[in-house]
Amino acid sequence: MRIYLITSDMKDERQWFERIDRILKSGIDMLQYRDKANSTLTIHETARKLKILCKKYNTPLIINNRVDVCMALDADGVHLGGDDLPIETARKIMGPEKIIGASARTVEAIKNGEIKRVDYFGSGAMFDTDTKVDAKKISKDQLKLLVDSTSLPVYAIGGINAENVHQLENTGIAGVCLSAGLMLNSDPEGLIEKIKGM
Repeated sequence: MRIYLITSDMKDERQWFERIDRILKSGIDMLQYRDKANSTLTIHETARKLKILCKKYNTPLIINNRVDVCMALDADGVHLGGDDLPIETARKIMGPEKIIGASARTVEAIKNGEIKRVDYFGSGAMFDTDTKVDAKKISKDQLKLLVDSTSLPVYAIGGINAENVHQLENTGIAGVCLSAGLMLNSDPEGLIEKIKGM
């Protein structure tokens, strides 16, 4: 199963980058830089440093909702939610080669994303999450329905950690998105190895 890291809020810059380096070294499949709090200047500078780290480990760097930052830094792609720039507009700006991921909770959203040429879907929230407190949960059956409705990769998201990730086995998902589950884990390498074996 693939592993997709979504960065958590930064409190101590040195420790934050050290943790991300440690996670990347363990061999994850994608990294999304998510920052809803800071200025565009800070986001740009942090993303620039992340790009250097991701290049070191040959890991695609996805920027959450900021097409401008992605293009300015020539990052690998963006992830777009329902309130972000429309997918078709992002694709027009970014061209066919960049990765575009989209959040999808319904089959209708999946079909819409396919038409607009997204590359993968993030679906959830699967569990309670402090990262996005207003996220509405979906059931395991709903997740399976979404997976079965598309040939594109679907990543489960929302409150996934070492204690509950096993509940997502046999759902057909391409992988899992983790934020605090990895960023705050004392043994991220152990969890990554466990998920890869699922």
